[in-house]
Amino acid sequence: MWLPERRELARDAEWLTSLVARLMPDEPEVMGLLALITPAFLIIPMVRYLGMRADRPRVRSAIEGVLPAAAGLLIASTLPLARDAVNGPLPAVIALGSFLALALARWEVGWVLLAAGAAGLLEAVL
Repeated sequence: MWLPERRELARDAEWLTSLVARLMPDEPEVMGLLALITPAFLIIPMVRYLGMRADRPRVRSAIEGVLPAAAGLLIASTLPLARDAVNGPLPAVIALGSFLALALARWEVGWVLLAAGAAGLLEAVL
């Protein structure tokens, strides 16, 4: 197995750093957009790669180990948002109804979003 030498790695890291510094936009909005879309572009090839090798025991155990961590991160990042968003009885009913529609009734996500948005707009108008 070929491993690069330390000075080759340092040279590559220096090149990559200078490239990113030259390409980095000055507008923070563009950086925010790049921060949002870059993980998706990195995940798609990784999922394809892992999907082709999911029958191997090592890959399967790695996926099984990452899933609880990903679920924990999602819950930890979602709970503060939910606490801020659900600030009254109607938002609580919308959140509960959306959950039930998705989890139990198996509605399509688009219809649930449309219904929740319509309920929120109706409450704002009335």
